[in-house]
Amino acid sequence: MDMDLEKAAERGNPSVWRAGQERRLDWVRRYVPLRDRRILDVGCGVGMYTAAFRRYTPHVFGIEVELERAQEAQERAQGVAQALGEWTAGFSLREPTSVGVVA
Repeated sequence: MDMDLEKAAERGNPSVWRAGQERRLDWVRRYVPLRDRRILDVGCGVGMYTAAFRRYTPHVFGIEVELERAQEAQERAQGVAQALGEWTAGFSLREPTSVGVVA
């Protein structure tokens, strides 16, 4: 895979789940209950956390603006709804069918 090193340095380029990521996920879980919640992973990148959230709930959705990263996320987080798009101010979190956790 040809990598744009400048872009990789700007956004990070995770390829494996590391202990630091597990610690951050534990920190999130300490303050936010994830079990059976609807989770929206905004800027999901390559889907590392999106896939990890699946340990706690089947209701996980990821959104990513870069096509290549969204495609990689779809491969990594199979069964997770991934979308190419951008967060917009018009997205409502007050609707009863909306998500309960935004990551």
